[in-house]
Amino acid sequence: MVAFTQAYAPYSIDVIGPKSLAVKGPADLAGKSIAVNRGTLEDTEVTKVAPADADIQRFNDYNGVISAFLAGQVQLMVVGNDVGASVYAKQPASEPESKFQLLNSPSAMAVNLNEPKLQAKLDEIITAMKKDGTLDGISRKWLFVPMPPDL
Repeated sequence: MVAFTQAYAPYSIDVIGPKSLAVKGPADLAGKSIAVNRGTLEDTEVTKVAPADADIQRFNDYNGVISAFLAGQVQLMVVGNDVGASVYAKQPASEPESKFQLLNSPSAMAVNLNEPKLQAKLDEIITAMKKDGTLDGISRKWLFVPMPPDL
């Protein structure tokens, strides 16, 4: 059994598209082509909320999803914000941005349930890094989003 530290990084599954495409929520997926990695949580979550006329195209891996998006074969992609950040960093000219979140699940560390001192020490370090802005800087650098104030 494990216990979890406090959250130290934002993690979400996002619908990502070009800045120029107006998409603010699930209803706006109507008639849009969407790349997703087949059989993943991303696939399940977008399938739950997408209108019937959304064109969900399933690929066998994230490389296929990203390639289809960057090549303009699809208008949107659904990926974790960490995968999305790599696209932002490598392809800024395509102006990708998160349109909305399908799922929010901040990252935390798991520790052995019988290690409360370790959990407390890690929480102490995380708290200090939040307070001094270190985690915000890391989040902005690698995920291109600020640390959410409630994290």
